[in-house]
Amino acid sequence: MGETILFPDDQHRLLKLGEKALAKDDFQQALQYFQDCYQVAPEYTVQKRILFCLEKLGAYRQGLTMAQDHQEAYDRDPEGVDQLLRLYLLDQQYLTARSYLVALEKVQPLVAVDFSQWRHQLEHLETSQLFYDPDLATIKREVLRKLDEQGLPVAAPAWENFTNGLTFNCFVSLCSDLLPKINNPFLRPRLVEELLKLGYQETILIKNLEGVLVEVSLAEEVLPADSPVLAEMLSYLEEVHGQEDPVMAAAVASEVRAHFAMTFPFSPQAENPEAWSESYWLEYQVAMGQADMAALLPFNAIQAYKQRLREKMQGLY
Repeated sequence: MGETILFPDDQHRLLKLGEKALAKDDFQQALQYFQDCYQVAPEYTVQKRILFCLEKLGAYRQGLTMAQDHQEAYDRDPEGVDQLLRLYLLDQQYLTARSYLVALEKVQPLVAVDFSQWRHQLEHLETSQLFYDPDLATIKREVLRKLDEQGLPVAAPAWENFTNGLTFNCFVSLCSDLLPKINNPFLRPRLVEELLKLGYQETILIKNLEGVLVEVSLAEEVLPADSPVLAEMLSYLEEVHGQEDPVMAAAVASEVRAHFAMTFPFSPQAENPEAWSESYWLEYQVAMGQADMAALLPFNAIQAYKQRLREKMQGLY
């Protein structure tokens, strides 16, 4: 038997059937109707109904994953914001809930969203989490220690496992303990980025790639993606070399981003962003036989630093 072909006229019929099932608290049946409707019309309003059903069925993470398809619509909709925050808290994603609140308050204050009420609820749940799970800090510290020992980028499932149920104060404490002695070059920037997303602005001691302890004021830092240094490097590549070889320029930009992320929050590139960008470009030209090795002589110090970064990344392949 072939698949049932759904047409636009089915949208209203399926919505009505779904609403009738909701009225009977038959969330599983309602979910099926709304999912079928979403196949016809993958609209935000339909997805909100799907997330409501998933919430009632306890499939919180599935709902949050699906919501990514309409993230901007949720962010603009006070009801959508409430829906996502509720799912985050039910799924014990306390850090994600807090960073979401911080992001919304920065770029798009919504009058109809009671941020203070959500913060109060979040803090209450975090307090309860510590009360019912007094070994939380010990368990999470061991997870973080193993991630550091691996020396690899942290995959999404591993990060979710680490952060699930983790409270803000516990996370800050763990970062304060680990960042001065961290060895994983991929974990350090991940932790610092998370602190920034959470709105943490204190001064913290961090071991850099050379093993030197440095005091870093997070109040003066921005996320790598928002860094004016990275923007200047990429702009230079596009303006100076983008038309010469667009494919090579894209490859260079990719490595520039990767190296910048690894050096965060220290960013030696800040001393001379354009020189760093030019060194990458010349290096690729030398590799392609389009430039002589002597062209890289003025960039010896930069080349040496880049070599250390590449050595740290070799373990990935």
